Amino acid sequence: MNLIRLSEADHLSKASAYIQSIYSRYKREIMQFGNDVSIRPTEKKYIGFLANGRRMANFHIGRQSFKIWFNIRPGTLRDPKNLTTRTEAATR
Repeated sequence: MNLIRLSEADHLSKASAYIQSIYSRYKREIMQFGNDVSIRPTEKKYIGFLANGRRMANFHIGRQSFKIWFNIRPGTLRDPKNLTTRTEAATR
């Protein structure tokens, strides 16, 4: 099976201007974490952000919404408004 790797622009092309704007704001903030942060879109579903070669966040972009997964240890995220939910990794 031949998988075609989509570019960041390919993922964003299906999103509304509003979602693209929000994604750009998150991207700008994440890229400020350090010089070792890079972007790696996947074949179909996600735009991944890597730090030191390890995936630290995934963005799933939709037309009118998007989801973000931060790959961090439980209990290390400050979330005083309880906006996040904990999910278990599909594979370990």
